[in-house]
Amino acid sequence: MICQLANAKSKLRKEMTRALEALRQPIRRRGQVGVVPAEADDHRQAGARQTFTDYLLNGPDLSGLDLMRDRSPMREVALS
Repeated sequence: MICQLANAKSKLRKEMTRALEALRQPIRRRGQVGVVPAEADDHRQAGARQTFTDYLLNGPDLSGLDLMRDRSPMREVALS
């Protein structure tokens, strides 16, 4: 159920309860709809995140990656 901003301001406690029950509460202002998410919904959508260290240690195998530098001479550039 979308509520108007003025109603949400006057009935903040009720709208907050509704947002917590539904995990999000849409609010309309001048024809535009915004959504107030509940913290539980935010955590649910984010899920468990891997740390950068775990990604580096458990990430893709890079043993076949060619990391050798090209030693050929660079091209000449006229600096005038």
